[in-house]
Amino acid sequence: MKKTLLPLLIVAALGLSACNEQNKNAEKPQVQASEKISQNFPALRVENSIIFDKHETLPLKLESGDKIDAQITTFVNVPETQVPWLNQLLLTKQYEAGVDYLESDDTPLTDAEIQAQANPSKQDLEQLFARIHQDAIQSVKVDGSWGAEFAVHLSYVGQKNNWVVFRKEIYTYSGGAHGLQVGGYLNIDVEKQAVLSLDDLIDKKDQPALSETLWKIYTALPENQGDIYADKANFYISPEFYFDQNGLNFVYPPYALFPYAYGETTLTLPWHSDEMKLIKVDW
Repeated sequence: MKKTLLPLLIVAALGLSACNEQNKNAEKPQVQASEKISQNFPALRVENSIIFDKHETLPLKLESGDKIDAQITTFVNVPETQVPWLNQLLLTKQYEAGVDYLESDDTPLTDAEIQAQANPSKQDLEQLFARIHQDAIQSVKVDGSWGAEFAVHLSYVGQKNNWVVFRKEIYTYSGGAHGLQVGGYLNIDVEKQAVLSLDDLIDKKDQPALSETLWKIYTALPENQGDIYADKANFYISPEFYFDQNGLNFVYPPYALFPYAYGETTLTLPWHSDEMKLIKVDW
């Protein structure tokens, strides 16, 4: 019986070894491709280039007769690296932020601004924000408000394997009780030379499961010991996210999950969670 069993064990072991070898060989091209991209893409040297930075004090007399000094501030920067395509991508994203700001105020773009959207230059970006600044001055004069501010700051977070990450902070103020700062992230795939979207991160069919898990994480936060501030019907997966040692972090702006005073809220999907298996990208 032992003589019969031994050959079977040897055959099984050899089969398993061959299967493992085939799996390793199948994985090699993917690993080698990833390593090649990482080797070809350099460690970034990032410098901050300020494109437009202007602050003005505008003396005004309100309808009540009170005199005020309205403050108008406009700012935009662009991180610069030794990688030309990445520089253009970052420049384009900053230009998009300016365009979005104008469009949110129902301000039509000029023909030149529309044409520049596809491939803006530093000069295009400077001219766009100079226009935003002048529009803000005229708006404050007409409305008699306490001021206006629009600042778009992009900063380098880091890189790992095929990913480069930047954080964007947009601050807006239009004369109310306070301004609003909203943060976002550019997760850039250096292989595709593109920004990773939520749909790139996880298939639409799997997003309801992720949303349900994030809702549970949200409701378990200490701040929710009383009433739940957010309405589940309006809950969503934030398109602003980043990876770190704790897992996948989804960042929500003020008011989305808690009152303004709480600022941004981050919901972290741990690495060990089942839903992490639904994520399509490796970090």
